[in-house]
Amino acid sequence: MADDEWTVVTKKSKIKPFKKSLKRDNDKVKPKDIQDKLPAIEPFISLISNEITSTKPDCVCYGIGSLSQKSSQYQLALLLLLQPCFEKIYIYDPIMTPNEIQYYNEIGLKVLDMFTDGKYKAVKPTVFYMPHCDNFLYEAVLEANFDNLHLINILGNSFQTYNEMLIELPYPHLIKSFNLVTETKIEINVGTAFNNLSWHSFRNEMKGLEQALEKIELQ
Repeated sequence: MADDEWTVVTKKSKIKPFKKSLKRDNDKVKPKDIQDKLPAIEPFISLISNEITSTKPDCVCYGIGSLSQKSSQYQLALLLLLQPCFEKIYIYDPIMTPNEIQYYNEIGLKVLDMFTDGKYKAVKPTVFYMPHCDNFLYEAVLEANFDNLHLINILGNSFQTYNEMLIELPYPHLIKSFNLVTETKIEINVGTAFNNLSWHSFRNEMKGLEQALEKIELQ
């Protein structure tokens, strides 16, 4: 990964090694299983591609999980159909097996070899694809990028749902983002792989404050 593409936020971060499952190490990825999922997903692609307003942003994918699971196969199928929209796609899941890593490399995805609690700071327009990820990962992404929220979009769990659940400790950036986010519900009706999925865009709080101050000075 080039240094000019990512800035790693190292404060309070730690590198998590890949977790290996001996039972799954010998599993073979079956590309046909993913290919078979594409027709079911394809009709819904425009719902997301129309939201991508930046020219060739990067994509970071967290939480796909085991490709032996149907829901994971559907989630990967969606990513592959969106692949032409992105400059580069980075992917990480702590339960990836060597065979899955090899498969991701073969299909043009870049596997992250280090994971600092999800705290990667985007320095160019970036879509974070995070289906069914845990709350702490959303908090980590927002913490790392809170000064430049306008650079990122999140395709993942509905923030509105989080807001309605009145989430409290320990997610201060997630809670603060509720007032900065515009959410579009994405309905993809294929089992539970995409339930609660939304597209999130953000306005930059500091940028908005600076613009407001400029208007005051002009007056």
